[in-house]
Amino acid sequence: GLANERALSQQLAIQVTRSRRYQNPLTLALLSMEIADDNNPHILDDNYDRLIVAFSQFLRDRLRWADFIARCSGGRFIVVLPETTEAEAAKLFENMASETASIGLSEAQKNSINMQFGLAAWQKGNDPKLLVERASMALNQSA
Repeated sequence: GLANERALSQQLAIQVTRSRRYQNPLTLALLSMEIADDNNPHILDDNYDRLIVAFSQFLRDRLRWADFIARCSGGRFIVVLPETTEAEAAKLFENMASETASIGLSEAQKNSINMQFGLAAWQKGNDPKLLVERASMALNQSA
């Protein structure tokens, strides 16, 4: 499984401290997995948890071992990307967003998942909480 919010808080604090000390880039991504249930209303009834697992595996397959993935509530995920600029993260998640159509438990369910994302790069003076707030604002603006 993926990390929870407590593990995320610990990891994010470590990475922010590291970026502050060494002036390395750090980007936080807040992802929203949305299921287009109008294609198939049975997706939500029977397979929501399985689609969450499939989406989680999709993320793991495309991210580096050093990247940290945590599941928040519902279909929201946070990814901590050490040594990654916001521009690099944007390119990565734009490519991933275009690939989410391939996720599905059956051929009929393909094209049922959409992903939106908001990014925040660590800046001098940011603490972990502010970084999450900035990523959340970016996600809300992308919707």
